[in-house]
Amino acid sequence: MTKLQGANGSDYDARIKDLKRLHTNIIPEYIDALAHIQNLTSDNLHEHSWHRWDSPTINWLVTMLIEVLNEIYVIPARKKEAADNIQQLHQFIIGRDKPAGE
Repeated sequence: MTKLQGANGSDYDARIKDLKRLHTNIIPEYIDALAHIQNLTSDNLHEHSWHRWDSPTINWLVTMLIEVLNEIYVIPARKKEAADNIQQLHQFIIGRDKPAGE
């Protein structure tokens, strides 16, 4: 995701932090949570110390990912679609209100 978003940095943690610069509209704690999720999963996988996560932990992980992905991809797409619809309506009204012959 960080590469798709154009985040810069020498490692994943640095690129996640750069997302704050790229997405100032997102609550910074959401991006901090991404870093935490990455560290949590990476540490467990690399240290072969994978412990079963309880339901609240899994719910937190899924909820945070959904929120961040919504903020980065879904909400901007909806805003663009709404702006396009408003622009089309505006053009329709302007065209309709012009006197004949213009």
